[in-house]
Amino acid sequence: MNLGENALLNEASCAYVVTQFILGQRWRLVDHAEMAARIWAEVRDRGLAGPAAVQTVQQMALQLYARLLHDACRQPAGGQRERAWLELGRWLTRHAARLTDDPAGQDELVQETLASLQNRLATAPLDAPQTLWAYALRSLHNRQVDHHRRQAAAKRRQSKVVRLEDTPAGPDSDDWQEKVAAPSDRQADLEGALVKKEIRLQLRVFLRANLPTTLQQRVAELHFLEGLSPAEIAPLLGKEPHEIRLVKARVVQTLRNLRPELQNRLLRLLEGGNGES
Repeated sequence: MNLGENALLNEASCAYVVTQFILGQRWRLVDHAEMAARIWAEVRDRGLAGPAAVQTVQQMALQLYARLLHDACRQPAGGQRERAWLELGRWLTRHAARLTDDPAGQDELVQETLASLQNRLATAPLDAPQTLWAYALRSLHNRQVDHHRRQAAAKRRQSKVVRLEDTPAGPDSDDWQEKVAAPSDRQADLEGALVKKEIRLQLRVFLRANLPTTLQQRVAELHFLEGLSPAEIAPLLGKEPHEIRLVKARVVQTLRNLRPELQNRLLRLLEGGNGES
C-alpha cells in the first residue's frame, strides 16, 4: 500500500500494510491482525504519514517477526520449530540467489548457514533477537567468503595437505574425507586406507566418540565410510535427503571444531595411520 505523501497512517491502513507485508513474506507464525494491533498501539500517536509511515510499519513488523522466529527456532522439536526453520531457510535462499547463480552453490550456502545458526541458537539466545535477520544474513555472507577463500587457496596450492578447518562445512560438499588428505597424489593412499578393516573400525569408534547424536554418527558412517550420498542415506534412516544434508553439515562443522589433538588424530586415521601419536 502506498499512502499519499501527506496521508496520515490510521488503524485501517496500518492493518492493511501489516497484512500485505506478512502475506508477501509467506509468514505463518503470527496472526496478522494481532501483529497489526501491536504495531498500531506503538505508532498511533506518532503522526506518521505517507511512504515513511509504510516503511516504519514494515520495519516494525520485520523486527517483531524476527523475535517470534528466533524463539520458535529455539523451541524443542515439534510445535512451530520446523515451520520456523523452513521460513528462515526460504529467506536465506532468496538472499543466496544474489550471491551466486549456481543453484547447487546456493543450496550449499544455505545449508551451511542453517547448520551454523542451529548450533548458535542451541547454545544460547541472541542478545538482541530482533536482529536475527541481520545475524543470519551476516552468517550467509561469511559462508560465501569462506568459499572464496577455499577456492583461492586450492588454486594457489599453497599447502600439500588441506587442513581440517579449511574443509567445506556444507552439506553438499563432495567427498569430504578425500579433501582432508588431498591433493590428488595422496588420494589413492586415503582410499586404500579407508577400506582397511582396522582403519575403518578406528574411524567408526572416533566418530561415535566425537559426534553428539546417534543420527550424526550414522550419517557420518554411511557417508564417509560407506560412500553413500544423502539421497541414498535418507530412506535408510527414514529421513528426507535435505534433512540428511543438514545433518551432514552439522557433522562436518563439529569435526572442524574439534580440539587440535583430536583433529590431528583424525587426520592420521584418514591418512592410514593408527590415530596415535
